[in-house]
Amino acid sequence: MSTLLPMSEEPGHPVEQAYSALARDDSRELAVVVVSFESRPFLERCLDVWQELPHTVVVVDNASSDGSAAAARKRTKHVIALEENVGFGAAANAGIAATSEPFVLVTNADTWPDGDAASELVRCMRRDETIGAAGPAFVGGDGRPQPTRLPMPSRWWTGRPAVTSHQASRRLSLPFGGRRPHFLVGAALLLRRETLERVGGFDTTFFLFNEDLDLCRRIEAAGWRLAVCTEARFVHVGGVATRPRWDEVYREQLRGHLRLLRKHDGAASAETARRWLSLTLLVRAAGKGRRGRPLRDTARWLRAHSLDELLDGGPRRTGV
Repeated sequence: MSTLLPMSEEPGHPVEQAYSALARDDSRELAVVVVSFESRPFLERCLDVWQELPHTVVVVDNASSDGSAAAARKRTKHVIALEENVGFGAAANAGIAATSEPFVLVTNADTWPDGDAASELVRCMRRDETIGAAGPAFVGGDGRPQPTRLPMPSRWWTGRPAVTSHQASRRLSLPFGGRRPHFLVGAALLLRRETLERVGGFDTTFFLFNEDLDLCRRIEAAGWRLAVCTEARFVHVGGVATRPRWDEVYREQLRGHLRLLRKHDGAASAETARRWLSLTLLVRAAGKGRRGRPLRDTARWLRAHSLDELLDGGPRRTGV
């Protein structure tokens, strides 16, 4: 039996109804939305895996120049080829809108299930109707564990990863808890359509990064819970589309962090974070010589623009 975190122990937990539902056909209840950008070799691997499984798969390609859309059409009849890169959240919303199944799994192009882990995710969510979003256990291409859930970053985030792969296995076994809220990593995120209809899809003002954090916060604010299904395992290579242009992408990550804070915690919190990041990046760059130049340049970028300019006045970002 799969382990679902968290599992309610309150009286009236719908276990009996959940087990009676296990006989139903998952393939008629699950749609998979794969968002791709400049990731053709990994998209092909991803779709080759999904071809062996009985689920509807929709690919939304963000105007890739590497033939991703054409490669996808050879493997699924459901391909949405966008004319420009609209960002992850907007592309995911387009895929979700093209489906009608009660469960939607949104994934990256460099992410795929180990076996039919998608059906395992659906069974996990069926066992508790209070779960609005669920994530699997992740492993990298090298088989090492990756985090599935992480604490929400505060205004004092220093721009470093919140957890390393070495810590991921240990943290995966811990229940949600503590004062800080958590979020599910969006590389593969199972969503209940009823939840999406209540809270809305991804906020498209987040071009790349933090759209999953924002959605998780809204899901919990609406009364649903987040969960990890530890028996559902997905491979997540990570960084396929972002690594070649990391300096630009890193600024987008910082912009997403500031946008999240402004939206949920207020402009004062986001402004504190802008100043804090510009300082910590300079500290991190100290003593690194030429290797520290990207950090110093990013710190100057943060200092040179006001919060509103960073979030509302920047150029259209179609290169990431």
